[in-house]
Amino acid sequence: MDDLITAQDAAALLHMHVKRVQQLARDGKLPAVRYGRKWLFRRRDLIESRGQARRSTDLDVIAIT
Repeated sequence: MDDLITAQDAAALLHMHVKRVQQLARDGKLPAVRYGRKWLFRRRDLIESRGQARRSTDLDVIAIT
C-alpha cells in the first residue's frame, strides 16, 4: 500500500506553503489525487519529483557556467 499524505504533510516535506502545493496539484505539476475536497499525495512520488527538480536545477547551473 502506498503512503498517502495530505497537502499539509506534502507542504512540510517540500518546504512549501500548503496553498502553493494545492495550486501545483490543481495545475497538474505535482502528482496528486483529489478525494472529496482534499488533495492526497503519494510520499514516494513527491520525493522522486523533488529529486528530479534538484537534478534539473543542477544541470541548469552547469549549463550556464
